[in-house]
Amino acid sequence: MPEGGLIEAKVKWYNGRKGFGFVLGPDGQDVFFHASALTDAGIEQPDTDDTLVCEIGSDRTGRRLVTRITELKRGPGGGASRGFGGAPGGFGDRPPRGNFGDRPPR
Repeated sequence: MPEGGLIEAKVKWYNGRKGFGFVLGPDGQDVFFHASALTDAGIEQPDTDDTLVCEIGSDRTGRRLVTRITELKRGPGGGASRGFGGAPGGFGDRPPRGNFGDRPPR
């Protein structure tokens, strides 16, 4: 696959807490992307099934990754559902977990 050209890649999942996710590359393989690529482009957090217009390259070890993102195209539903790891501090539609210290003693 040629590297360096802009492509459209569908977001498989993104974990805002951990700051990374994966898109589906043009060859059907998973391609890693980091939150810094979103921040550099001034793009907000993507949801599953959104599309990123991006460039794919390789890191120093030869693994493929998104090197630059230029646009976010919202998928079905327009981003209303936050999906996997999308809710700030939560998991999907679950509320954030408290610390273990907030549990009552047994």
